[in-house]
This record gives sequence, structure tokens and C-alpha cells, in this order.
Amino acid sequence: MKRGVFISIEGPDGSGKSTQIKNIRQFFKDKGIDIIFTREPGGTPIGERIRSIILDRDCAEMDDMTEAMLYAAARAQHVAQVIRPALLAGKIVICDRFVDSSIAYQGYGRGLGQAVKTINDFAIAGCMPHVTFLLKMDPKEYTVGMILRVTEGSLAPVDCAEDGSCDRVSTCATAMLWKKISEAVNEVVDHTTLADLLEWQQDKEDYCQQIELNKGSWI
Repeated sequence: MKRGVFISIEGPDGSGKSTQIKNIRQFFKDKGIDIIFTREPGGTPIGERIRSIILDRDCAEMDDMTEAMLYAAARAQHVAQVIRPALLAGKIVICDRFVDSSIAYQGYGRGLGQAVKTINDFAIAGCMPHVTFLLKMDPKEYTVGMILRVTEGSLAPVDCAEDGSCDRVSTCATAMLWKKISEAVNEVVDHTTLADLLEWQQDKEDYCQQIELNKGSWI
């Protein structure tokens, strides 16, 4: 039986995953090769329902471990229903995000550490990609807004500031206030890069070091 191939593509939002996946899709199409494209979180009807729970603003109080286990549950269904059957049928499977994303965002981002790998090892039961392509970006290309939206979701202080969904938005006296606050926050985080934070941190450390050196000269 022909062996299938499992490929995952990882990288932060804005790193070009969608563009590269589009190029890969076209390449295999031109070659007449049958492939399966899928994504996470989601990839199955059950996985999409789990995804909607994770992204639901009404679930903002969700515990970090609960979130990690929901991602793993969606992945277990994804492997069982889509990925493993396709591989057994000898097909090429290309997945936008897989376990590496959970290790990055829940393991490191949420501080859950090794526990994330442990629950995902159980969820995928050995079904790891044969190769993973990691798309990187220069620190100057990462904005704080990009990072916060991946880890925290929407930055709007209230729902109506983002989508105007409130029935009272047209008469609410504070609607414009929340909108302006939201715009101000977005302006700052979308124009502050990871490189800026690293530079500010270095400046702070240099300043503190200089203070310590000056203290020594006063004695």
C-alpha cells in the first residue's frame, strides 16, 4: 500500500502561511496529485464546534488548562476523522497548524509547560507530521497587536466597540467612548513591535546597570 505523507505548516499570523499554502496547493494541482488540505483548530464539524467555544467571548473566564484540553480534543477528532484515514489511503495531507502551535501558545504562552505536550501525545496517538515547515518573521515584523490577538483574542474593551452588535449602540451615550478607547489601544499595539519591546527592555537594563555602577562610585 502506498504510504501517505503528513506535512504541517507553522508560523505566526502574518508570516505568509496562507500564501505558501496557496502556492503548494497550486503546485500539487498542476502535478495532478491528490492532496488533503486542512487546518487547526477545527478541521472537522466537531472540531469547528470546539473552536467556536474557545473563541466565544462569553467564555472569557475559561481556564488555561481547559483551553489546552479543548484544543487537544479537537485535534484528536481531527486525526481520527481526517488525517489518519487520509494517510492510510496513501494521500498527502497538508495541515495549517498542528501540535507545535499548542506547545507555543498554551505551553509557553499560557505557561502550561510539559503538560501540553503530554495531553497532545495522548490526543494524536503517534500521528505526527513527517515534516513541519516553520515560517519565521523578523522581530521588527511582529506587532504587539498580532501577539495579543493570538493569545487573548479581541482587544476591544466591550463587544459593541468591535462590531456594534449591541441593540442600544445607536442611543448609548458611552458607545463612542468605548470605540475611541478601542481605537487608541489598537493604535498603540499595532504600531509597537517585538523589536521595540526588546530595545526598551535593553535600555531599562542598561539604565539599571548604570545606576548600580554609580552607587559604587558614591561609596
